[in-house]
Amino acid sequence: MTQKLTPDPASPPPQGIIDYSLLFNLSINAMAFTDAESGRILDVNDAWIAATGISRQDAAGKTALALGIWAAPTVRTACVGELLERGVIKDFPATLLLRGVPREHLISGKRASMSGSTCFFWEFRDVTERKQAAEALAESQILLRTVIDAAPARIFWKDTESRYLGCNPIFATDAGQPSPDAVVGKTDFDMGWAAQADLYRSDDRQVMTSGQAKLAYDEPSTTPDGRTIWLRTSKVPLKDAQGQVFGVLGIYEDVTEAKRDKDELEQHRHHLENLVRERTEALEHATRAAEDANRSKSAFLANMSHEIRTPLNAIIGMGHLIRKGGLNAKQSDQMAKLQAAGEHLLGVIDSVLELSKIEAGKIELNPVPFDPAEVLRRVGALIQPRAESKGLQLILESCPLREDLSGDATRIQQCLLNFAGNALKFTESGSITLTLSCPEEDRETALLRFEVRDTGIGIPADALPRLFNAFEQAETSTNRSHGGTGLGLAISRKYAQLMGGSAGAQSQKGVGSQFWFTVRVAKLLSPASDGVPQRSDAERRLQEEFAGRRILLVEDDPVNLEIACDMLAELNLAVDCASDGSEAVVKAGSAAYDLILMDIRMPIMDGLEATVRIRQLPECGALPIVAMTANAFAEDRTHCLAAGMNDFVTKPVDPVALFETLLRWLDRRKP
Repeated sequence: MTQKLTPDPASPPPQGIIDYSLLFNLSINAMAFTDAESGRILDVNDAWIAATGISRQDAAGKTALALGIWAAPTVRTACVGELLERGVIKDFPATLLLRGVPREHLISGKRASMSGSTCFFWEFRDVTERKQAAEALAESQILLRTVIDAAPARIFWKDTESRYLGCNPIFATDAGQPSPDAVVGKTDFDMGWAAQADLYRSDDRQVMTSGQAKLAYDEPSTTPDGRTIWLRTSKVPLKDAQGQVFGVLGIYEDVTEAKRDKDELEQHRHHLENLVRERTEALEHATRAAEDANRSKSAFLANMSHEIRTPLNAIIGMGHLIRKGGLNAKQSDQMAKLQAAGEHLLGVIDSVLELSKIEAGKIELNPVPFDPAEVLRRVGALIQPRAESKGLQLILESCPLREDLSGDATRIQQCLLNFAGNALKFTESGSITLTLSCPEEDRETALLRFEVRDTGIGIPADALPRLFNAFEQAETSTNRSHGGTGLGLAISRKYAQLMGGSAGAQSQKGVGSQFWFTVRVAKLLSPASDGVPQRSDAERRLQEEFAGRRILLVEDDPVNLEIACDMLAELNLAVDCASDGSEAVVKAGSAAYDLILMDIRMPIMDGLEATVRIRQLPECGALPIVAMTANAFAEDRTHCLAAGMNDFVTKPVDPVALFETLLRWLDRRKP
């Protein structure tokens, strides 16, 4: 049984056993009474029981040593000995085993006289967590100090008066001080950089006053030996647990060399820019001079061709009249040769004139509806007699074309005839093949490719690069056997380029050659195929089924705006207009529309950005947005779809395509 303790009569009178018990058991620290002579436990409080896991009954009459609470008996002996000697101990450090786990404690005790006997009163304060926290803090401080001392950057910290509280060794070296301790207590006025002290202190005040960091700014500094260097500095305020600023922490690195390199690079860049500008101006001047010279040359050639052609026509015509008047056989033969030479010279002059017109920019294309396959057949018919006379096989190959096309058929035929004529000239046996294909097309255009393949003498590899130059031929010697000016290929390539294509050749000496050219031609509007509404059907359905539907038309050009408004009004659609992308975003956010027709290139905000912003508005995620643009290439369509548009109509707007597109998207939004 636990002994009931009562105060000694010589002691101050207790307030009562109930008060004692309350205080004893309500304490958060473990407490115990032990017999002073034997060390046996007389009583323990509830906190002691909770800490040790030993009940009051099991503890009564036993010693703490016997219960295995003392981790080190020698410490227990020292603790009890000090209590016996002094009568009181305070915060004696000891390790106790509580539930088998060592815990760090501070033990306080007092000798007391109770019921005529001497006993000890013990209080045990568990300081394990506090000690662990203190040790962790000490370790972290050591680690932090190690990091700061080892960091390659210069680190320092000051108080609110800009006095140094500490720094790392590399900072002390910069300051010309033997150690970090020698820096403590000093100000910037005491350092080699005193000339910049006011600047540094101003930065300190700014950071501490605002409570905000100032990061990565460049400033000058004077070294102990008088040199000026550049530092890249960052400063942050130091705050206590209550958020009060008590100083500033700074870190900097020497960027003198990097700044010098940057300045040199900047100077070099400016020098290069000036050099490029000068060279560009010189090149532009030379280009303009060359263009002027080329135009002058072309004008001269045109004038000279005209002057030569006029009397030459008279010579040829007169020769024809003389032959009709009657000549003997020899004179008739001579006059025939004279006429042939004149006609040959006229052909040369015509070619020179044609080339000069192209180079002077005076050629205008004349697109008309035509059948490319028919062009192929006509050229075949023109060269068929000469091919047969040489025993050559003539082959025509053509791919099927589903649409009607429009292009400059005359010049396309001229290019193909130039290539076919060369093939006849340089082929003595075998075959000549004329082919037509369509390697690519879009909704409005088709790219046609014409080829002429022969089994002739071929062309040396070193001659191929200059074949399409004016007045150039693969065979340049004065005794060449085939003749010609070398203008046909040059003219053909320029025609192909004017029609949106190109020209080229492949050849192998002794095997044959392949000459090709491409042209881009327009597709003519034709009735839609089965399953696609006809124009009248599309208009009818829009007028009858979708009258009153709201359309937002976004267009910056007034003329195009008027045309599109008229077209939509005829369909009984309700049209709102916006002149740029920003206005379109505002209107789309304030009204409900069934469809938006969006131009792409506009001032203030273009159609792509406007579409992205409209898609972010409530209720506009599925709103049909159709692009209307003059940019008809595949990449333009890709950009529109990527921005969130649903479809694409090119300018100039084809009413049929527009009506079909409107019908398709409005039909999808039917309830």
